[in-house]
Amino acid sequence: MLIAIDAEFVQMQQEETEYRSDGTKKVLRPARLRLARVSVLRGDGPKQGVPFIDDHIHTSEIIVDYLTEFPGIRCKPTFSLNLYLALKSSKLATSIRTPRRTP
Repeated sequence: MLIAIDAEFVQMQQEETEYRSDGTKKVLRPARLRLARVSVLRGDGPKQGVPFIDDHIHTSEIIVDYLTEFPGIRCKPTFSLNLYLALKSSKLATSIRTPRRTP
């Protein structure tokens, strides 16, 4: 089965940097990103191009940057039956989890 995955991230906190006198850059606090939307489409077969996962991931934090001029993040998703989910309950997050292996 061939599939296409698209994920959109948003920035919750901007990077804080310091420039030293020698011209080097030191990151004091890295930017914090969060998954905002994940879409998975069928890549072959009779339903080619039809999404079977299109979830928006809910956040109660303030988004400081959508990281794109044309975000696919909207109040009302086009295809999703699961409009807003917590990250841990998204179908994709659930389907890609694997059991932890012990050495």
